[in-house]
Amino acid sequence: MADLNAILDMTPGETPDPVSLTPGVYEFTITRYKTEEVGENKTGKLTWSIRADAIVESDLSDEDLELAKPLYMEFWLTEKSFSYDVPHISVKHFLTDALGIDEEDVSYRDLFELALGKTFTGKVEIEMQGKDRDRPTPTVKRVLVN
Repeated sequence: MADLNAILDMTPGETPDPVSLTPGVYEFTITRYKTEEVGENKTGKLTWSIRADAIVESDLSDEDLELAKPLYMEFWLTEKSFSYDVPHISVKHFLTDALGIDEEDVSYRDLFELALGKTFTGKVEIEMQGKDRDRPTPTVKRVLVN
C-alpha cells in the first residue's frame, strides 16, 4: 500500500501519465461490471471494466503495461444479442466460450459476479469514437478462444 505522505510530497512531474494500449493481443482480467437500461426503449446493457495484465503480441513494453488505462467492453442484453455465437458480441458466448463458465442453471446476474477476476485473451484495435469520431480509443475487437 502506498504511503499517503509520500504521495502528497510528490510533484505532478514525478507522477507518470497513464498509457493507452496499442494495437495487439493482450491477456485481460475482468475487474468490475455495471448493468443499466439505456435509451427510450430502456435496452439492457452490460459494461465490463477490464485490465490488461500481460502482453501476448504488441509493441508496448511491460513497463508501459503497468500504467495502461483500463478498457471497457459493452454487451447488449437482448434476446437477439444472445443468439449470436461470437464472444465479442454475445455475452452468453463470452461467458461460456471465452471465460469457460458453464453454468446453465445460474442467472446472468450471478454469472456476472462469477466472471469477476476471470481472464481472457483479446485483440485490441484502435477505433475512432466520440461525437465527431475524433477520439482514437483502444477497443477489444476480437475475443480469442482456444
